[in-house]
Amino acid sequence: MRFLVLPFLLSAIGTFLVLRLFGDHRLWRNHSSLNDPQALHAHPVPRLGSVGIAVALAIGVAYIHVNGPRPAGPHGWLLATALAAAAIGLGEDLTGSVSVRLRLVWVGVAALLGATIEGVRIVHTDIPALDALVTASWSVSVLVTAFVITGLTNAFNIIDGLNGLASACAMIILAAIGYVAFLEGDLWVAALAAVSLGAIGGFFIWNYPAGFIFLGDGGAYLCGFIVCTLGLLLISRHPDTVSPMFPLLLCIYPIAETVFSIYRRGLKRKPVSRPDRGHLHSLLFRRLDSRLSRRLSGSDHHRNAGTTPYLWGLCLGSVVPAVFFYGHFWALLGFLAVFVIAYLALYRSIVRFRAPTWL
Repeated sequence: MRFLVLPFLLSAIGTFLVLRLFGDHRLWRNHSSLNDPQALHAHPVPRLGSVGIAVALAIGVAYIHVNGPRPAGPHGWLLATALAAAAIGLGEDLTGSVSVRLRLVWVGVAALLGATIEGVRIVHTDIPALDALVTASWSVSVLVTAFVITGLTNAFNIIDGLNGLASACAMIILAAIGYVAFLEGDLWVAALAAVSLGAIGGFFIWNYPAGFIFLGDGGAYLCGFIVCTLGLLLISRHPDTVSPMFPLLLCIYPIAETVFSIYRRGLKRKPVSRPDRGHLHSLLFRRLDSRLSRRLSGSDHHRNAGTTPYLWGLCLGSVVPAVFFYGHFWALLGFLAVFVIAYLALYRSIVRFRAPTWL
């Protein structure tokens, strides 16, 4: 519990200080995402959520180093690569002028460095064709791992469109990783998951429901990078009991959103990097907007936050079975297929104005 509480308090206090010092800074009036197609908020909001999370993570990792379980793992290098990935996102949050290509390359380089950390590199997938690929050579395995980390890091940025969505999904997934690590007797991974969960939780209380501060690109990158590397560490350290499909099913919601966004923009012959309002959370917000407006007295941030729990449920829909069947490859694969079908069916029904009555 101490690995959870300390980072939570540090992150909550740090985020509060960021709000007090920079919440009304003219930067957020001059550089705001209000005009972005995907924007769902009505007022300029600071995008410095990564700061409090990063500080809490750094102190939490140092605490694990001194007082954590043994044997330990490469927590220092893991933190360094995660913060390196977040740095370019923070640069975009502060300036609004860092290109998508530069951010992608920067995160890719950080992912390459992360893939060289002992235990992070993918060495088995339980799929013969992919196993032949990742075992062909060390360099191929590192490149595949870097691709996976880069993809999931950016996937969390894509789902960061509603108050409490990306951060809560990260916390749900980290709780699942920590729980399974505990069941497997891996107290080091469980402790690092707890530290990460607490650090994001301290930010969450200021982000949901009121949206006083946003994760920003830096915070989303940090969440995605930590979630992905911890998932890879878990399956690497327990190859006989934790299926490689376990972290994939845990993260299938942001992955599905990313893959479908690329497919959707490709069909329309639009640049993959161009933001739009076609994400599931954007469509769901507009679907619920009028109903929540009547119920919540037209408050913008309350309507925004009122949509988020539906997507928490979607995330839990993959995380819960993943935890119950974390060592069963075929069961996880089956739930993976069910989730993708459900996601596509829900998306199609909303687009065609035939959404379920409970929406």
